[in-house]
Amino acid sequence: MDLDTVDDLRRALTDGVGSDTVGGRAPDVVVCDLGGVTFLGAIGVGALVEADETARRCGARLVLVATTRPVVRVLRMCGLDRQLPIVSRLADVLDQAHVSGLPEVPAPRDAS
Repeated sequence: MDLDTVDDLRRALTDGVGSDTVGGRAPDVVVCDLGGVTFLGAIGVGALVEADETARRCGARLVLVATTRPVVRVLRMCGLDRQLPIVSRLADVLDQAHVSGLPEVPAPRDAS
């Protein structure tokens, strides 16, 4: 995630938070699947922080799915693992969102 791709991320996250799909209101959970991302630069981190702030203003929770070590490492170095739920499998988010509506999900175990 760098200068060439960050606008796509911003657009997708803005659309996700602003979507009107659940009974006329924004969703409770917005999932950002970074599973295919192998590089996360500062501009990508900034976009995730912006998306989290937007989601919170709308009453939603941003949840990240991160599976690659470089991405998880950057998220931890920036402290986003303390600000956002980060999971290693999309199914974990979907299962918990279905059961509780707002997941409290642990960070991936083996990412160092």
